[in-house]
Amino acid sequence: MGIANFTFRRGAIYTWRRRIPKRADSAASNLQISLRTACPWTARRLAVIVTAEK
Repeated sequence: MGIANFTFRRGAIYTWRRRIPKRADSAASNLQISLRTACPWTARRLAVIVTAEK
């Protein structure tokens, strides 16, 4: 599991990733956004902001 909800490390950069329910009108099953940081503390703060927005 990542450092915060929906936060995962991909290589050196942290990403925010969330599953999309099947009932949504989308071909994609995941929504993934790069947080563009390698710092875990910054990633944690950004993940909270992105989760609140989505």
